[in-house]
Amino acid sequence: MTTSRRGLRIWGLLGLAVGLGLILAAPLANDLAGLLRGYGAMLAGSAAYMLAGLSILAWRSGHRRRTVVPSVTAGLAPRS
Repeated sequence: MTTSRRGLRIWGLLGLAVGLGLILAAPLANDLAGLLRGYGAMLAGSAAYMLAGLSILAWRSGHRRRTVVPSVTAGLAPRS
């Protein structure tokens, strides 16, 4: 997957906002209130799950130990 983390974060925030909007708008739709509330909760929950995963991924990659790899040219340089 070539989608950047920033792009995924934007989609997650958008999904969270739309899901919460559906939950809040559900009482206005008389017959479809339960359906809108259910889909809104599902969308908001999945977006929150994705944002939590991105946060954990960013936290883990920040705490990962960085190793220094020697330069290839330094290893091939003639020794005197």
